Amino acid sequence: MESLFTDGKIEVMETEKSLENVHDISEYFGIERFNVIKVMILRNKYSGNTVACVFTGGSRVDKRTLVELDEGGTKAWNYIPNSELEEVSGYPAGGICPVGLSETIRSIYIDPRVIRKEFVIFPLGTSRRFGRGRPEVILEDDRIEIRPISMG
Repeated sequence: MESLFTDGKIEVMETEKSLENVHDISEYFGIERFNVIKVMILRNKYSGNTVACVFTGGSRVDKRTLVELDEGGTKAWNYIPNSELEEVSGYPAGGICPVGLSETIRSIYIDPRVIRKEFVIFPLGTSRRFGRGRPEVILEDDRIEIRPISMG
């Protein structure tokens, strides 16, 4: 991950105030909400598998798309509580970065709409530090799979 910063692939931007949601981030940087990346971490309550879903702001995870990936149907998938996010993902709530996710996450599903963007903005471990770069910067992980996982 460090090479992404030293190679200039990710522009690091610090903010004076905490930006807690897509609306605040897009307004602060003067961009469309669909250029903001959201990362949600879910766990299958039957298999215990944990996955990260990466998608654009203004969308939400469509749990129906996860049904074919593991057992138990849509009700099997639960969002990880904020109190557990840092332990599970490696990042605290509000700062989950799509790069450098913990090895406890089995798969990283990226919605195709993310990679079609000219640029994306995402948290870098805190709600006051953000990265801006081409979507390709988040594709350097063996666990990544491009699949439609969002709606909206």
